[in-house]
Amino acid sequence: RIALARPPNAQEKDEALSMLAKLSQIEPPQKSESEALPPGLLKLGSAKAEALTKLCLTMFNLDEFVYVD
Repeated sequence: RIALARPPNAQEKDEALSMLAKLSQIEPPQKSESEALPPGLLKLGSAKAEALTKLCLTMFNLDEFVYVD
C-alpha cells in the first residue's frame, strides 16, 4: 500500500505472493557479517528474508513508486 499509494488489486497481490513463494525456495548465498540482514528480517530465516528483500526492491522499481502524479 505504501509503495503504490493505493491498495494492490487481486492480481498484483497474487503475483507478489507467488513471487515470494518462488524466491523463498531459492537458497540465498552466504553473506559476510557486514552484509547481514537486519535482526527483524533474520527472524524469518535467510531464504524468506532474501525473498522479501527482493520483492521490496521490485516494488521500488514500479512506476507508481518512482513517479509522482
